[in-house]
Amino acid sequence: MSNFREALINSCALKDRARCFRENAKLMTLLTMIMNRCAALVLCALLAIPLSACAKKDGKFRNGQHIEVSGTVRRVGNEPWTEVVISDIDDNDWYIAANEAAYFSMYLQKTVTVRGTLNLTDIVLANNKHIGIRRELSNVDLIR
Repeated sequence: MSNFREALINSCALKDRARCFRENAKLMTLLTMIMNRCAALVLCALLAIPLSACAKKDGKFRNGQHIEVSGTVRRVGNEPWTEVVISDIDDNDWYIAANEAAYFSMYLQKTVTVRGTLNLTDIVLANNKHIGIRRELSNVDLIR
């Protein structure tokens, strides 16, 4: 920035140096203000990206809501802790309550549509880091 300022001052005639310096000072103030605002905008944009990732993706759902889900029935996890889920077209996994999982095991790898009551639970790791929301369906009825 100082080289730019010196070049502007040296380009002015010697007798107009004071007037030129005042004009260049105004220009430098304006450029500094513009750069500060651009830096603030970039900083805001960079902060907005991780904040949007932290937003809950299931904001449109609530606990106890009766919903209808279509997708492929799959078994996830490792024995002896497997669970039955319905994976929808958006790759969301909808867990089936443990007491109803046995019934839906006969539909593994088949596409179904079900209606049930939604239970949302935060998924928290041992280090207390929240990594998402578990969507579990209870009182599930097979529609087709």
